[in-house]
Amino acid sequence: METIVRGYIRNAIYVFQRHMVASALRDLDLTKDDLSEDLVAQIVADTGEYMGKFRDWLLLELNHANGTPKTTN
Repeated sequence: METIVRGYIRNAIYVFQRHMVASALRDLDLTKDDLSEDLVAQIVADTGEYMGKFRDWLLLELNHANGTPKTTN
């Protein structure tokens, strides 16, 4: 069950991020080709950082809801 939940959450996050990037590029009237490789690399790094923070928050909330302390690692 845990594997299924993780899969759904990962997919939801991926779809949301993809939607937000496409929306931002459209709002700024940019294409992928308008962005430098350095900027794309920084965006990828930032995304990884935010994903980690979201994962930690989600695990804390789930652990709190279940009433069982578990590690976030």
